[in-house]
Amino acid sequence: MRYPAVARCARAAEVYKELAPGNEVMVLPTGAFGAHFNTSEHPHFYYLRNELIRLGVPPENILPGTVTSNTVQDGTEAWYRFKNGGYHRLVAVTSDYHTARVAFILGRLSAETDAEIEIVTADTPSGYTGDDKQEEDQKVERLKREWVDIIPRNDRNVSAERFMAVYTDAGREHQHYDTLSLAVISALFIVNAFAFSIVPGRGWGLTTLLLLVLAFVDLLLWSLYNRMAEAARTARRVLTRMEIEHRMPGFSSNWRPEKREWLRPWTWSMKELITALAALLFAGLAIVSLAPTTERQQELPQNRSVTTNSNSAASSPLPANAANGNALDRWANSVMGPQNNTNTNANTRRRR
Repeated sequence: MRYPAVARCARAAEVYKELAPGNEVMVLPTGAFGAHFNTSEHPHFYYLRNELIRLGVPPENILPGTVTSNTVQDGTEAWYRFKNGGYHRLVAVTSDYHTARVAFILGRLSAETDAEIEIVTADTPSGYTGDDKQEEDQKVERLKREWVDIIPRNDRNVSAERFMAVYTDAGREHQHYDTLSLAVISALFIVNAFAFSIVPGRGWGLTTLLLLVLAFVDLLLWSLYNRMAEAARTARRVLTRMEIEHRMPGFSSNWRPEKREWLRPWTWSMKELITALAALLFAGLAIVSLAPTTERQQELPQNRSVTTNSNSAASSPLPANAANGNALDRWANSVMGPQNNTNTNANTRRRR
């Protein structure tokens, strides 16, 4: 077990010994498997139970652990074990840096009740610098921003048919807005790809104007995508919460995005990837369109016309002082120059 888990067990054992006299106190270890906290052959609650017993908590006072893999699942299962078990007080023991998240989850789950809930913190060793501690503030803010209310578990006022209808509607809305967001992104990329064929080579002023118009169109399309994607994400959150709340594991509750690292683009969110690709497309178009034209590119039309008129080596103009050629060729070259006399020379040879 990691240091925070050991500290929580020690604090839970202390709380048990404080409350046990005159009370029936039961301890519930939470957590099973997860890439961020336990990848061993035994569930996390197995190690917690052994540690609690070692610290003096009687085995008969330890409830079967919860098969959960994140804090929302831990809090949900703990709340319903408390609610359905006939207990009158819930004491949640958690790490000091984890207190705000646990308090928020239990507060939302018990919002419509008068349950007595207390949060007890366990001091984390000062030397612990795990990623979960460093990212806790961000996780709390994200949880508050993305929390959605759903039909609670065992709500007798809601039939099973009504519950399934809500779940099905959420899945349909997710698919609908996901498809719309994909269509908008496809339009954004098509517009930028088409711009490569019409924007470059239009002159500095017209090119700048076209780039500004394209930037405005890109911004509108990206804003539309973001709105459609946010609607799809809301539907996904509803699906996730319903699966967790009602213990029906599905894709949403089991989806675990990879930890994001800026130097590893494959770990970025879809929104970040699309934003980066759109920005790169526009930047590439701007560079191609505003890059200065070389002299060689400007001379290509003139050289191409000369090549068209001079169909063979025999029709090439001769210099004025060349030994070969007739007198008419030499006179024409001396008066008009070799380049302007291209057609004259060719016509002369054809008459021969």
